Amino acid sequence: MDPDSPKVAELKALTRDQDSLIQSQSRLVNQLTACLKASYPVALMLFTKLQQKTTLAFLQTYPNVAPLALSPMLRGLDIEVLLLNLTDHS
Repeated sequence: MDPDSPKVAELKALTRDQDSLIQSQSRLVNQLTACLKASYPVALMLFTKLQQKTTLAFLQTYPNVAPLALSPMLRGLDIEVLLLNLTDHS
């Protein structure tokens, strides 16, 4: 394959874009981790991969511990016990 061909140039550009996206994702995950450590450490105990859809859905639904306590589905449950059970099974 000719190193100056349009296909090789396109592949190089795509590789640079992919590298840039991976760096951006890492930077954003690090920022989210730092924010959660400061304000919502229990979320870090529940989820090991912050970029997963289930983690992001949980954080959108329960942006802090207070909505967990108010959730009709969880009413009457001890939130701390629930969180401990979740961490034991993750």
